Amino acid sequence: MGFLIKKPADSPGKAWPAILISGFVAFGGILYGYDTGTISGIIAMPYWQETFSTGYRDSTGHLNITSSQTSAIVSILSAGTFFGALCAAPMGDIIGRRWGLVASNGVFALGVALQAAATAIPIFLAGRFFAGFGVGLISALVPLYQSETAPKWIRGFIVGSYQFAITIGLLLASIVNNSTHNRDDSGSYRIPISLQFAWSIILVVGVLILPETPRYLIKKDNYNGALKSLARLRRLPQDDPALRDELEEIEANHRYEVSLGNSGYRECIRGNLAKRLLTGCLIQALQQLSGINFIIYYGTQFFKNSGFKNEFIINLIINCVNVGSTIPGLYAIDKWGRRPVLLLGAVGMTVSQLIVAVVGTTTNSQDANGNIIVLNYAAQKAAIAFICIYIFFFAASWGPIAWVVTGEIFPLKTRAKSLSMTTATNWLINWALSYSTPYLVNYGPGNANLQSKIFFIWFGCCFLCIAFVYFMIYETKGLTLEQVDELYNEVKDARKSPGWQPTLTFRAIQSAKTQEVEDKEAVEERHDSKLTDIQQLDLVITHQTPSRINMATDVQSVVDRLLTADASHPPPNYNFSFTPYLRKTFGFGLATDVPVCKAFKEGHCPLGPTCPDRHPTPSRVTTSSTNASGLAPSVTHGSLVCKHFLKGLCKKGFKCEYLHEYNLRRMPECASFSRSGYCPNGEDCLYHHVRENARLPRCEHYDRGFCPLGPICAKQHVRQSLCPFYLAGFCPDGKNCQHGAHPRWSDSLPKPQIRVEKTEEDLERERALIREEQEREEERQREWRNERGRGGFMRYRGRGRGRGM
Repeated sequence: MGFLIKKPADSPGKAWPAILISGFVAFGGILYGYDTGTISGIIAMPYWQETFSTGYRDSTGHLNITSSQTSAIVSILSAGTFFGALCAAPMGDIIGRRWGLVASNGVFALGVALQAAATAIPIFLAGRFFAGFGVGLISALVPLYQSETAPKWIRGFIVGSYQFAITIGLLLASIVNNSTHNRDDSGSYRIPISLQFAWSIILVVGVLILPETPRYLIKKDNYNGALKSLARLRRLPQDDPALRDELEEIEANHRYEVSLGNSGYRECIRGNLAKRLLTGCLIQALQQLSGINFIIYYGTQFFKNSGFKNEFIINLIINCVNVGSTIPGLYAIDKWGRRPVLLLGAVGMTVSQLIVAVVGTTTNSQDANGNIIVLNYAAQKAAIAFICIYIFFFAASWGPIAWVVTGEIFPLKTRAKSLSMTTATNWLINWALSYSTPYLVNYGPGNANLQSKIFFIWFGCCFLCIAFVYFMIYETKGLTLEQVDELYNEVKDARKSPGWQPTLTFRAIQSAKTQEVEDKEAVEERHDSKLTDIQQLDLVITHQTPSRINMATDVQSVVDRLLTADASHPPPNYNFSFTPYLRKTFGFGLATDVPVCKAFKEGHCPLGPTCPDRHPTPSRVTTSSTNASGLAPSVTHGSLVCKHFLKGLCKKGFKCEYLHEYNLRRMPECASFSRSGYCPNGEDCLYHHVRENARLPRCEHYDRGFCPLGPICAKQHVRQSLCPFYLAGFCPDGKNCQHGAHPRWSDSLPKPQIRVEKTEEDLERERALIREEQEREEERQREWRNERGRGGFMRYRGRGRGRGM
């Protein structure tokens, strides 16, 4: 395959429209990259330093800005992007992804205008904040738009193109800065700033002619609009079966998510969504902590302070490496997968940062004024080379994939909100680093003066990246956004995700649920129809008609209708040929899914044995009392606690007629002791205290479906039913499933052991221990009776008579 983009044969429609549209939206990354890259060169321009200086002079005697001013100017953009990213979710959900991009460009243009017109730091800071606010909106909405429009087989390439656009913006910023930094007028910094108007205008004009994402339109219940949008993206006619299948899958997934509840911010931290949100926030945070923005924001100034000449050229070379390295990374995302590329990139970044830290620390020194003295220029060139190698590994892995992962791991109902929080995390860490870096690197009072030692910090963070990818990143290559949601519901360990294959679609799940509802409604309708006929029969019999013949005719007609109804709706059959084997071997047959009769639960069903619903007869406390409504007690009134529930699992689940609760009055075992191993009543408790070490451990092989030792196994075989949805391939309830067990086979289980029969000596030893315990119990009882007779109750009675006299 090489580096060719080839559409799979089973993917309908054309690929180039979605690639072209999503690729153009990635143009928003140029705004981010250009605005981020220009500041590094602008704050190093002599004319800008003289214009915006407040009187501070550096160690060379030139007018400049202080470290705190540098921190504020560089980091204020990240502060604006943080708040912009948080506002992207409500904007994207209210006015849409497309119009959200248009509005965010307006805010960005306002910030650019303020920067270009500024001649003092306060106005410049305000411009940087508004520009950052617009960039924050764009940085969350662009991956959102791309992930919702891209075909699954190339989604990683398309979403990763946003990072490629960022590198293009950084390169353009380096080129422009290098062209204008020697000017002796305001054009040295105003030309680079004003060029951002061009990028914003191009993006707005293009977005206005692009379609809205079909997933957003489905979310707004605009099916026809979503159909037109998807047809435009796939270049297929609106009546094409493949197009409608894809749209119906999107719609089914949305309906399934809506059925689970609301989609507020609190929903983003429930269940496995909290794990996904943590993954998205951590990958964005670690991307920033890898050290990339130190080179982007302060690279020019750092190289200048380190004694390099032509620092603008070095920064330009680094940005060229950044752009060139992103291209192979875009192909590797969908060819090799997310996990391998991220792991390889993390290892390469870790080694490169360590070498740069060691070389930079051992080959430089400082004089009394804090100026850098280079001891070995060849080693410094080697450090620059390894910085370029680090840039290669970052641009080919963590740069684009961080945006890809966060754009595809969240479900539709919380995608905008979760993406805004992960993007806000990126900008929050960005702001913290950009603000603190001058204090960490520079020389002077109150500064840490780390210089090249700061690369040791980036080395430690890159090492954390390796562990993070290994334990938390799921492999989502080749999956639709709906299948990614299914992956997180089924696979709990990220290390097992590469071998996962999708099973049921959300359309199949929704169809099964719809069929279940229709079957239930049909049963209720049949039940009501029979009940009406029975009531009519009672009315005919009790009605005083003038003619016995007419009454007999009416009765016969009703009976015939009842018999016909029974013939047309025969009761379901659950006695198959293998049912006796199940009952003989395992002690149970097939669990029925016929609902319990509502009338029977309330005391009496007039249909009797002809009722299509179940009439369960559990063990109940004999009682003839009725409740306040005059009906007989319900089915669960007075029933005992389910013994299967006490053992650990009941195959009937919520359909069981017995109690599934620790009810002291209705269970043979002490609830307090079984939960905590302690009972305040002690040995006077009326219920049985079963110690944990007295229970046989459960057999892992039996729980997973089969134990080769059968009844001679040394461990406990607890009968349980399996979840039919899990056996079919997918259970939407995941770990909260109440339908049955989710077995998973493991090769690491210990080999089962045969039960060892106790010898006569062992049995005699156990009987002796039991006799000793009985003797101690009898001794305690005698002591208690003697003490009660000598004092206690008898003395209390005596004192009572004395007081009475």
